[in-house]
Amino acid sequence: MGSDGVNDVMPSNVEGKLNPLHDLVLVGIGMPLLDNLDHEALAGEARQRNRWEFLFVGAPLRVPGGTGSPLNPLAVF
Repeated sequence: MGSDGVNDVMPSNVEGKLNPLHDLVLVGIGMPLLDNLDHEALAGEARQRNRWEFLFVGAPLRVPGGTGSPLNPLAVF
């Protein structure tokens, strides 16, 4: 799940949970969360090619014991 900001609403409306989406999506079902994506640049490239479907490849750094990493995102048209 990715967005151009953070994924959780602040403040959370779920009592006792600061980041409920992190608990549900990341911890509960193991889906990666991607924050601060540049959708404008991607839309510009898609528009230039007149192609709206692409393969997304994410290459995170291996950080032993880490809980996050910078990502090298690739859109393959």
